[in-house]
Amino acid sequence: MGAEPMRHWPLAIILTVQAFILYDCSLKNSPTPDEFPHIVGGLHHLANGGNQFYNVNPPLVKLLAVLPSISEGVALPANSEFDYTKFKRPEFRLGDRFFEQQPAVAKLILYRARLMMIAIANLGTAGVYVLTLLLLKDNQPSRRSSILLPSLAAVVYSFSPMILGYAAFVQTDVTAATAIVWVVTVGLIWSRSTTPVTTVIFGIVFGFALCTKYTLWIGFGILPFFLLLRDSLSPSISRSIFHYLCVCVIAIAMVNLIVGGTRPWQQLGEYQFSSRKLAGSGFGNDQTFPRFGNSFDDTVASQILVPFPPTVLEGVDIQIRDMQDERKRPGAPLPRFRHAVGWTLVGLRCEATVQAGAVATGVALATLFGAVLANRLGMRLGPDVRA
Repeated sequence: MGAEPMRHWPLAIILTVQAFILYDCSLKNSPTPDEFPHIVGGLHHLANGGNQFYNVNPPLVKLLAVLPSISEGVALPANSEFDYTKFKRPEFRLGDRFFEQQPAVAKLILYRARLMMIAIANLGTAGVYVLTLLLLKDNQPSRRSSILLPSLAAVVYSFSPMILGYAAFVQTDVTAATAIVWVVTVGLIWSRSTTPVTTVIFGIVFGFALCTKYTLWIGFGILPFFLLLRDSLSPSISRSIFHYLCVCVIAIAMVNLIVGGTRPWQQLGEYQFSSRKLAGSGFGNDQTFPRFGNSFDDTVASQILVPFPPTVLEGVDIQIRDMQDERKRPGAPLPRFRHAVGWTLVGLRCEATVQAGAVATGVALATLFGAVLANRLGMRLGPDVRA
């Protein structure tokens, strides 16, 4: 891309059109239920450190959302008001109150936060373009196809109902999709040229991805498949494993840096959980809230050191508890997201019913495993330029 940047003018047009559509959506849509909770959580994180507020997901999206408003003076709830041992999901009540008490400031912060989300969506579209260029590189395509195919991929991604329906709001799903795209892109570069520099860059990008959504933490198990994209594990298997471990260590360091807080490396047995799955027999049968326990007590697993601040497992525990409460409610529908995209494209009004995080993760996995399979079966796009 760097040698002839003017050849990639279609990408600039795609990004501009996407940004305009999303900006229009951001102005016309009222706040969604979790936007102000995200904003309050981000402001509290910057003011006090640690991901205590709205911790069912990592804090990166919250921090990015409030970054443009870091100098705004706002009144935040007291720490005691979002104590998850006393209140069940207090962030929604406090988010509503934040808007009610200071509506002018809240609207301004929401406006800026949505602009940041649009920029992140643009970054994801650019990532799809770069990833397609990378996949075409070995094939030495014609000048026309080398621009047409990446542009087509960027159009399909950027104007999909999932992206248009979510990207203008302060939420985690599109940011997670953007992170997945760049993890796959940088991972492919790392698999082709595993050096200390690419290892550090890959670790940083993977760390950022882990801080967007806990769903993406399955990536620790997926990373080894990038090694299969290489023709061989040269110069040695041990060196490849070493670089893989370095990526994981750098990513874990990034998570600790962004999540913040204190007391990482606690033993698993020290935690107190409120979900039935993690609390185990200590959960109790009474109907009072909260109820705590630890299913790992008196097991070998209780000695495991958790290399993250406590808010990480606490957030996962709250998420599991809420999912279990949803399932056991009589007649409760399965949780799903429904967004009608207000723009008409080619005469088609798009209405999407998606679970955005699951779809984004599935697309990334399909892309990665497809590339692995093609590589191992010898169906590469072209000869190996390293040969």
